[in-house]
Amino acid sequence: MNFRSWIAMLAVVVLTGGCAAAPLATCTPADSTMSCCIKTHPLSPVDSCGASEAETVAALTVLKTAYEASRLSEDDFANNAHLPEWQQACIRSYVDCKNQGWKGRCYDCLRYCEGQKEWPFKACAPTSRK
Repeated sequence: MNFRSWIAMLAVVVLTGGCAAAPLATCTPADSTMSCCIKTHPLSPVDSCGASEAETVAALTVLKTAYEASRLSEDDFANNAHLPEWQQACIRSYVDCKNQGWKGRCYDCLRYCEGQKEWPFKACAPTSRK
């Protein structure tokens, strides 16, 4: 597969996710002028932006990662369906603790939860917003 085919395929996966039409990615203040141009012209970044292959791959890889992260759902825990509900709750709380930056030591709280069959919210909980 040549470079242009690979970029086109990556852009289609990132931007449509299987849908017939999807809005183009938006630029953020963290984007350079080049990465913003690549995001808005993913099917022709070399022609439209004068981007190098490396710049194109880097910008579209970031987009792909963001897209995949946005698609997380309860189905991500489907492989845990055979586990008892308390254990599934421990795993979900651990993932929330790590991903949302809860206060406390997430791994220690997971180990506690596995032993006591309940999450120790006094030790590991969402941080309070003031």
